Amino acid sequence: MEIKFHSTVILTEEFEQMKTFYQDILQQKIDFDFGNCIGFKNGLSLWKLKKEYPIAKKLGRTFDES
Repeated sequence: MEIKFHSTVILTEEFEQMKTFYQDILQQKIDFDFGNCIGFKNGLSLWKLKKEYPIAKKLGRTFDES
């Protein structure tokens, strides 16, 4: 099996602001939109961060607002 880098995910509480920034300022086009998760055509994805995010729980970590 070959492992290769595919894309970057940014987890953020400021989801709408980040979405606006990438669309309006950096002129990125949305490839898919699942509400709390969007992917841009350049491979970058934004996920809305929640207090008890499943990925953080699986890793044994809790969300730290700091």
